[in-house]
Amino acid sequence: MMLNRALNQTAWAALVLVFLSGCSSVSSYDPVALNCDDRYTQCAPIVESVKKMAPVSDKTMIEPQNTTQVSSTGAVSNDKVILKAKAASVVIPVIKPMLFDFDQSVTSSAYVRDVARFLMANSTAVVTLHGYTDPIGSERYNRALSYQRADTIRQRLRNAGVSAQQVRVEAHGENNLVVPESRSQTLSRAALIRQYAPNRRVEISFSLLDSAY
Repeated sequence: MMLNRALNQTAWAALVLVFLSGCSSVSSYDPVALNCDDRYTQCAPIVESVKKMAPVSDKTMIEPQNTTQVSSTGAVSNDKVILKAKAASVVIPVIKPMLFDFDQSVTSSAYVRDVARFLMANSTAVVTLHGYTDPIGSERYNRALSYQRADTIRQRLRNAGVSAQQVRVEAHGENNLVVPESRSQTLSRAALIRQYAPNRRVEISFSLLDSAY
């Protein structure tokens, strides 16, 4: 009997300790923030609902500005448009072929001055000198002679002050004949030389530098 009473007392003591510890933990809350009053032995803190903010995306945080950026590529394109417009305004002269005597690479053609004048006035212009011969002689010899004729004109242009980058030379030999080769068996050599005179020439063609236009 004494044992049971002791056990009951121990149990009540434990309950009292649990109750006191519960009250002490509740007392740590602010009374204003507790949803209770003196009539209740259990109190609960007031939990206010907090609206969760939606995550803010990069698009809402940083709004793109309507700015215009000109890239280097765009600037070059604009420059090309301007340069092409300038190129369109350039009037390229028509120069007649410069003729040579038979088996000669020297000419006194006055057209060289016209070519030099145009090139010096247009630094982005390029001239190609196409050298030709008549069909008399070997193909190898005529190829070399056609180069010498074109190179003679180049040297005259350089002496006139034209830049070396503006002059190109091409040797065509006896190709692209203005007067076709005669099949006559009666014409003398002298007659053939006179007949083929238009073939002994340097033709002029102009272009514009690709790097600028």
